[in-house]
Amino acid sequence: MSDKDTSAAQKFMEKALPELKEAGVRVAGKQAVKLAQEPIAALLLRGLPDDEKSDLLRAKVGKAVRTKAGGALVGFAIGGSILAVPGEHPILDAVGKELRQEGIATFGDELLDVIMGPLRAFIAATIANGGVPPTTLHALPVEAVGKVKMSPLVEAAAPVVEAAPAPVAIGSTRRSSGGKR
Repeated sequence: MSDKDTSAAQKFMEKALPELKEAGVRVAGKQAVKLAQEPIAALLLRGLPDDEKSDLLRAKVGKAVRTKAGGALVGFAIGGSILAVPGEHPILDAVGKELRQEGIATFGDELLDVIMGPLRAFIAATIANGGVPPTTLHALPVEAVGKVKMSPLVEAAAPVVEAAPAPVAIGSTRRSSGGKR
C-alpha cells in the first residue's frame, strides 16, 4: 500500500469512526425499544379479568404499543429513565439522548400526521375538484386522490366495529339560490 492509499484510508476512518459510533448508539436504542414494547404492554394489562371487554382492550393496547407512536413513547420513557442512572456512563447517556430525541421527533411527526393527513386529502380533493372544496368530509373523492391513510395511532384507538361516517359540513363556496339577492 502506498502512502497515498494509507492517507486516504486514515482520512476515511477518521470520518467514519464517529458515524459508526452514532449508528451503534442508534441501533442500541432501537433494539431497547423493541425489547421493551411487549413487556410494557403486558405490564399495563396485567390484572385485567378474562372477559370479552378485557380481550378487546388487550388487543388495542398491544396494537397501540407496537405502532411507531407507541414505540416513540416507549423509547422516550426509556431515555428518560436513563437520566435517573447515577454516575457517568457516556454510552448509556448517548443511548438515552438518542431515545429521547427520536421519541419526541417520531411522536410529534405521527401526531401531526393525524392533523395533516386529512388536510392533505382536503387540499388534493379541492384541486381534483377544480378548486372547489368538497362540502362534506366523507365526500372526498378517494378514487381521485388515492386511499387516505389513517395514522396507526388513530387506527389503534378506533372502535372495532365502525359505523359509516356521518356527513360533516366543512363549508361551501356555493350560495343558496333561495330568496332575493
